[in-house]
Amino acid sequence: MGAIADSTATDVASGGLMASRCERCEKTYWYARPICSSCMALTTRTALQPSGTVYSLTTVHRPPALFAGRAPYQVVLVDCDDGYRMLAMAETPLSIGARVSIRSRKVADLGEVPVAAEIV
Repeated sequence: MGAIADSTATDVASGGLMASRCERCEKTYWYARPICSSCMALTTRTALQPSGTVYSLTTVHRPPALFAGRAPYQVVLVDCDDGYRMLAMAETPLSIGARVSIRSRKVADLGEVPVAAEIV
C-alpha cells in the first residue's frame, strides 16, 4: 500500500474515520488522497462522522480464499452523512436504506477494515 492508504488504514485502526476534504470545492474523499480529482486542488485530512445510509449492497457467496469461512456475507456501499461514499462489510444482514454506523474491525490478514452495523 502507498503512504496515503497506509495512513488511512491507521486512522481506521485507531477508531477514527479520516478522509480528505478539498480546500477549494469541499468534496470529501474516502480513501484519503492528496489532490482533489474534481478540481485538482490540495486536500486536507478531516475527521468524519461514522454514520450514513446504505445506498447499495451485494451478498458474496463465492468469496476469495481469505474470506472462505465467512461466506455468505454482505458488502455495502454507504452514503455517509458527511457527503462521501464508503465501501464496508456488513456486520449483520442489511437492506438498502438502512441507517448504519461504521467502525473498524480486524478481518483476517487484511488488518482493520470498515464494518457497517445497523443503527437501531
